[in-house]
Amino acid sequence: DTDGTPSSFTGPSDDITAAQTGTAGYYMYIETSSPQSRGDKAQMLTPLLQPTAERCLTFYYHMYGTSVGTLNVYKIARGQQTQLWSQNGAQGNQWNYAEVDYDSKDQYQIVFEAVVSGSYGDIGLDHIIMKNGQCTGSTARCGS
Repeated sequence: DTDGTPSSFTGPSDDITAAQTGTAGYYMYIETSSPQSRGDKAQMLTPLLQPTAERCLTFYYHMYGTSVGTLNVYKIARGQQTQLWSQNGAQGNQWNYAEVDYDSKDQYQIVFEAVVSGSYGDIGLDHIIMKNGQCTGSTARCGS
């Protein structure tokens, strides 16, 4: 999306690039407001990836509204799902930075899953990167 989410006082108004540089780009989001229902899920999966030693997954997330829900990140390898990261509830009207260390001895997929818990809010994702090595441990918050 480039124009913000449709419901007022929820989700991001711009992507993380616009917040940092003033140049608009795109981001992904789920509207957790009606017609969504409690327990509805949206998932975004990577293609099947090759085994890897230390990797760092970084991304920005935006969770805003009165009843946003949960954002989970999983690794699926050999049919087994492992939770790598989770955040629940409103996290302010800003993009928040997250990074997660992981590895996999087998082929795998990374899954981003948003779960609806209430009736009003949005969950956004932007600037997802997978890189070699461990994460740096930094955190950042950027205005919406």
